[in-house]
Amino acid sequence: MNLASISAAILATCSLVSSKVFLSESFDDGEWKSVWKVPSQNPNQLGAWEVSSGKFYADERVSRGLRTLDDMHFYALTAPLKERFTNKDGDLVIQFSAKNEQSLNCGGAYIKVNP
Repeated sequence: MNLASISAAILATCSLVSSKVFLSESFDDGEWKSVWKVPSQNPNQLGAWEVSSGKFYADERVSRGLRTLDDMHFYALTAPLKERFTNKDGDLVIQFSAKNEQSLNCGGAYIKVNP
């Protein structure tokens, strides 16, 4: 296959796939606190966050995310979506990563989505 054939195949494949991003966060602009807010219910009972790449990473900038600072606390953050969504005529895909580097007696990570 020559370069023109490969390019045509990629363009044909890309034209079949369309998607819309409602929220994306890389934590590399320093403005995450203006997007992500602590819910108003009991904010003083929640643990604190910071941006970190963690203890182990392949690329420090790409691996940035939110790190929990306090042991044995609840954590909660909220961020608005760009617009309301529906999955009436397609699939909704939600992706997030959690890297637990400390010893956990109990705990977990989850996401809630409210359209």
